[in-house]
Amino acid sequence: MYTIQALYEMQRVQIIIGYYNNPDKIDPSLVFSYENRIYPYFHESHLPGHKDLYQGCYAIEKSFIEEVLKYIEGLRETDRNEIPTFLELKHKFGCSPESLADIIRYAFLSGAYKNSVYERILSDCPDEIEQALRQPCKREEFFI
Repeated sequence: MYTIQALYEMQRVQIIIGYYNNPDKIDPSLVFSYENRIYPYFHESHLPGHKDLYQGCYAIEKSFIEEVLKYIEGLRETDRNEIPTFLELKHKFGCSPESLADIIRYAFLSGAYKNSVYERILSDCPDEIEQALRQPCKREEFFI
């Protein structure tokens, strides 16, 4: 396990440094996922062999991201086009606001949903989290 974790950390550092040196060549949402140790759900083709070699290395694993995003998508596809709010999602999944915010921001940066979806999700979001979620990615926010 330690070897896999070390390989993941090496790849993580390479992606962050690569973005820092060449921000126009690497998708900021991918860098955000590595910076925050989130499974790169919207960038699975970036994974070696398109397989998750680093399962267990992420702070937020693929299964949880899938569960949250499929729940949102499932509600959107109903006849009423329901979109849950941040607090409804937090209550539903019982996760920390920070973890949920990271998933929502990663989806936002990846362009997963229209702005109207994010507006609904953020409608009851705590102010400090909402401000962070609305920020575009900046090179200066990534640290090694």
